[in-house]
Amino acid sequence: MRARDVLTPLALLASLTACEQVSSLDVPTASMHADIEVSTRGRGETRVTAELRTGALTWVDLHPDDRLIAYAAGEARALAPIATAFDDQRYTAVLPVDFDDAPVTVELRRRDWPGAPDSVAWLPPRFRLYADRHEPSLAYDGLYFEWDFPADEPMHVSIEGPCVRDWSTTMTLDPGVLFVPPGALASRWADGCDLDVRFERVRRGDLDPAFGEGTIVARQVREVVVRVLP
Repeated sequence: MRARDVLTPLALLASLTACEQVSSLDVPTASMHADIEVSTRGRGETRVTAELRTGALTWVDLHPDDRLIAYAAGEARALAPIATAFDDQRYTAVLPVDFDDAPVTVELRRRDWPGAPDSVAWLPPRFRLYADRHEPSLAYDGLYFEWDFPADEPMHVSIEGPCVRDWSTTMTLDPGVLFVPPGALASRWADGCDLDVRFERVRRGDLDPAFGEGTIVARQVREVVVRVLP
């Protein structure tokens, strides 16, 4: 086998994960898969992010005459394309709103095809997060978190850090408290480290039925860094 016929691991990964793009002018709305996320961190603004696909790795590139527009509290913002590490195409905008139950509407406005004007998500209730700051031991203390204003929506929690394996859980009933017991986070080495802990209160919205499939989801997000000992 000639050397040039052998794919390096990096080249093989690139070939397997390569994304394609297709112009929106060539794709009817009913053939699009839309994934729309509406998220706020409780700082007075909400970010809307959207991607449109026609397959697992084929992204829709919006022609200038096709636009995504987000609306909330009397404000409107056009979503702009953002750069990503691969060739996938995403769009985002920021709205100056973050109050509980705020409805956020995302419209796909089109030139040549029927659009999708009415994808709606409602922001879930905000919350305040409290974390134990005394550098707990993963082996002996575990981790303890509390938050104000428990609600009916699920709470998803993820923990990442260089000294532990990634950990996550979803609480369908929100108790306002989480205890990660000693030993629950598998250690990757003997030293301590900083853990990135992310809480997401999640509420599903209503995607415009003009899309072939997809989701629109609203999230209240809070993040904290916890220093832990082995």
